Amino acid sequence: MRLEEYLLRPTDKEFKLLFLSRRAEEDRLDWGHLIERFNSKIPDDINEVGKVIDGMYFSATAPANWMKYFEVYLTNTVDSIKETIDFGAPVAIDFSGLAAGAGTRYYPGSIDWRQILSGPGVAAAAGAGSLLNTGLVSLDSDERVQFRQLQDWHSTTANRFTFTQWVVNGAGNLGVLEKTTLDPRLGSADAPDGTNITDNAGLWGGPFNTDPDYSATINPVTTDIYPSGPGAADFLRRTTYEDGSMVSSRKLLVSNEGDILRIPGPASESTFLKEGSFNLEMVIDSSLFQGRNIDVLFAPEILTQKKDATTTADSFAID
Repeated sequence: MRLEEYLLRPTDKEFKLLFLSRRAEEDRLDWGHLIERFNSKIPDDINEVGKVIDGMYFSATAPANWMKYFEVYLTNTVDSIKETIDFGAPVAIDFSGLAAGAGTRYYPGSIDWRQILSGPGVAAAAGAGSLLNTGLVSLDSDERVQFRQLQDWHSTTANRFTFTQWVVNGAGNLGVLEKTTLDPRLGSADAPDGTNITDNAGLWGGPFNTDPDYSATINPVTTDIYPSGPGAADFLRRTTYEDGSMVSSRKLLVSNEGDILRIPGPASESTFLKEGSFNLEMVIDSSLFQGRNIDVLFAPEILTQKKDATTTADSFAID
């Protein structure tokens, strides 16, 4: 297999990473891109961008810069999966109820995350091209939004975070799984009980004020497995939705020789944030891909090699 990577700077406010995996013996090309776009100019050294992102969350002072848009796109040239996140500008919020001494901190005014599938199998499925609850102005006829998560501050409910999750229902359209509100000024003793999903508790680690909407009838089923057994950085998550559609994501950390990284205990999502001289392989499968999958490799070395802003590509390749 040959891996090619290109790091681009379309403007001084963004960067785009393009990665291609060519498998000559299978006459196969899988590729993808990662885009990060910011409110103002970012450092020429891409390694410094993480500090800009960190400054968006819980900063005691107004951030000088912040991420506005994030996108990952993966394809086998026939099917594709795209995840996008739109970020609102950080706003001053009173978090005194969630942590001692927190007081007023800056936090994105909104975070809107979508997963979009496309391909011939998607075009044939119910809900393809539907804009219902997507928040988008257009979709191609072979696309559908599989899930959407929206967190906003104050605009839906005054002085509250409102967290809404939509997932594909039995008709192949987005239906509300849960809508929850949080007043960050209140402590856990002041908040009534609510039915919460794992992401809610993990994100806030605190109380929820209300849970007025919860639909167990469209709750997707998610399973995690470790295909290579304990001690291997090989993690697969599979989600099945009410209409029978399935989407899975498998992540592996592999050396240039194709050996899977051995670690103590089972792999988890956090394993793949580990730094080192190995590559991230991502295998995406779906019941809507008609027996095909997407299998890309990303070598993070290019991010440490590239230091200067440029309007042309820098490349990195391994065979």
